[in-house]
Amino acid sequence: GTQQAAKVAKEMTKREKDIYIVDSKAVTFAQAHQVLEAAKMVKEGKGIKEILENIDGLAEITKVYFAVSDLSYLEKGGRIGKASSIIGSFLKIRPVLKLEDGEVSLESKTFGDRGALSYIEKIVKTEGKKNSILLYTGWGGTNQELQNTDILKREADGIRKIEYRGRFEVGATIGSHAGPVFGIGIISKIR
Repeated sequence: GTQQAAKVAKEMTKREKDIYIVDSKAVTFAQAHQVLEAAKMVKEGKGIKEILENIDGLAEITKVYFAVSDLSYLEKGGRIGKASSIIGSFLKIRPVLKLEDGEVSLESKTFGDRGALSYIEKIVKTEGKKNSILLYTGWGGTNQELQNTDILKREADGIRKIEYRGRFEVGATIGSHAGPVFGIGIISKIR
């Protein structure tokens, strides 16, 4: 819907050749990374074709993992049913979701906040041992989610192949759909 609105707006201008619509296939800090990289390339004098190719390449190698703390938000948004929300909340199930190539999928079901944090810590360790990566942390909600990102950063600090880029607070749109969340964005340095 957002892309379609952008296409309509582009057609309404008198400068269609100067406007490029890009599907970032990402949200929040992963999308911000693409914008910052494009701006850096503009400053370096790179051409539009090279910049667009770079952004497309970044979209292909970016993965975002996030843990949802309160299932009621997913229920209200129609992502899960009422029964799943009630049972999952009773059992303290915390889904870890993955955003890759523009699609959100279930990565794992964990038990409790500690289980979700441990699962994401494991991803940081595994990815940091395999490749040189850029790592972002993100959070939204309560102080607990914020503290979880600090724990993830400390984990990353001990891994040589990880370049930590910063912690970001997710926006209201993600918060309204997912509720309190914390997670990571991983971008491989090798393309």
